[in-house]
Formats: sequence, C-alpha cells, structure tokens
Amino acid sequence: MRTPILLLLPSFALGGELKTLELTYKEGTDANYAAQVEAGFKKLLDSDSKLAAEFKKFEFAPPENTRGRYSGEPKVQVLTLAESEHVDFRDSGGSSQFGKTIALYFRFDDGMHRGSEFHSGFFALFEINGDLSYRHVKDDGFELSDSKVVATFKGFSRTLTAPAPIE
Repeated sequence: MRTPILLLLPSFALGGELKTLELTYKEGTDANYAAQVEAGFKKLLDSDSKLAAEFKKFEFAPPENTRGRYSGEPKVQVLTLAESEHVDFRDSGGSSQFGKTIALYFRFDDGMHRGSEFHSGFFALFEINGDLSYRHVKDDGFELSDSKVVATFKGFSRTLTAPAPIE
C-alpha cells in the first residue's frame, strides 16, 4: 500500500511555499520514518535553492573550529526526541494516532589539532504525526484500511534544549 507522507516546510524556510513529498508506508514495519524523512529532505535540498541556501548557512563549521582543515562530508545521525501513541481497537476496527519528534544531526569532521578531533554540526528538526485506521478482518484480526502521516519541518538549530527536569 502506497501512502503519501507529507513533508511540510514552514513559510520562514521557503518564503511561504509549501512542499510535500510522497513516501512509501509499509505495513508491518516499526513505523520509523527517519530514513524516509532523511531521503526526502535530501531531495528537497537538491530541488529547492532557498532551502539549500539556508542549509549552507549551517553546513560549514565556524572558521575558529576548523583549524584550517575541513573534510566536508557530513555524517547523518537520527535522534528520536519524543514519541507518543494513542491506540483504540474494537470489534469493528481500530485506529492509532502517533506523534514523534526527530532531529537529523548533520555532523562534520573539522579535522585534527594537536591529537584532538574536532566536529561541528547542526540539527534539522521534524515533527511526525500519523493517523492509521484499521478494519476488522475475519480470522485475520485487523488490516490497515487508511493512513495519513505528516512530517513537519521545524527548522535548523545548532543546539538542542532539553526541558527542565521534573522536581
């Protein structure tokens, strides 16, 4: 089943333009959309000059950190910052609504200085929200009948801020 997963970019990033990507949802996976968001985001960078220019502002390490050497190839790590899910199944069918906040961390190797490695990087933040509907199938339990998953690009950041600890 092919399900469109929308990647919505806010107006501050693209001058008011809304971008969407159609990605594939495969039933039976662990619903980790990180690889799909990463691949879709790279395609957007190739096709949208405004977003690519914004990306370039963050891409290169500050000159004081590079020590004159920059290898330039990013390593991308995916961090899951928050997850939630609400599931409701009954005899006639069921539904699942979920939310996830992920950060793509683009890390750059800035070189070595006196035996120490230096890295710089930044985060591209996304909120993923999904709504999956299931119908009851005799003898087989439930099967997916409809789905909608939306990833919203929240912007770039050099740092992540954790919430205050619970006291």
